[in-house]
Amino acid sequence: MKRVFRWLLAMVVCVVLFGLWYNWRYSMGVAQSYQVNDKQSTYSLLITTQKSEYKDKVTHRITDRLKGMDVYVKVIDQTEFSDILPGNYDAFIFLHTWEMWKAPKNIQAFLTLDDIQYKTFVVSTSGGGDLFHEGIDGITSASIILDAENDADKAILWTKKLLSLY
Repeated sequence: MKRVFRWLLAMVVCVVLFGLWYNWRYSMGVAQSYQVNDKQSTYSLLITTQKSEYKDKVTHRITDRLKGMDVYVKVIDQTEFSDILPGNYDAFIFLHTWEMWKAPKNIQAFLTLDDIQYKTFVVSTSGGGDLFHEGIDGITSASIILDAENDADKAILWTKKLLSLY
């Protein structure tokens, strides 16, 4: 009986240690918030993201390419998203990671709101790069840094078409 108990205890410890390692290794950091262009611009775009090399590169490419255009761009961390009112923005770009085959709850809930889907673009990342939001414009990625500029260009093209920024 003692031997079975020790074996079970060792298994529980291993599972807990693995969970802690996995969370430390793959969890996202908090991204820095910033703004681009004038708040009085004709259009407004909200980008929510998470801290990672890939997402940082995609976000910076998008904001760099939209500098000087008639669109106010606000970038926030995905954890700050709960305070956002959908009517305050003309377009949304979400960059997020699927964790345990689930999208972040606040993003998932937002995407169920009426009249949001057509003005939302999602760059979702996962280990295999194959998880996506059904019925929402966007791309999936495996966070390959060499693809970041091309992925950002797809989001930029979508934004320009939606907001008629040509």
